[in-house]
Amino acid sequence: MTDSRPKIAVVLEGGLVQCIVSDAPEHINADFVVIDYDRECASEKQIAVPQSDGSLADAVAYGEVVAPAEIDLKSVFQAVEERGR
Repeated sequence: MTDSRPKIAVVLEGGLVQCIVSDAPEHINADFVVIDYDRECASEKQIAVPQSDGSLADAVAYGEVVAPAEIDLKSVFQAVEERGR
């Protein structure tokens, strides 16, 4: 049986999210936000992020959209499966 669910990848470089891509972005009905707690990237764009214990943690947060993949995600997923998660 073929898995027809859209494939999604979060692409990082140097520890930073570069983009979120999918082989079927038109089928992704979700909002994405990147939350970075890394203090080294502190800026005036920090927000207080509520934690499960009621405390607040400073972080930089920004929205991302899902873009069409320019990489072969099916091959990437297959390689990950073959290697073992």
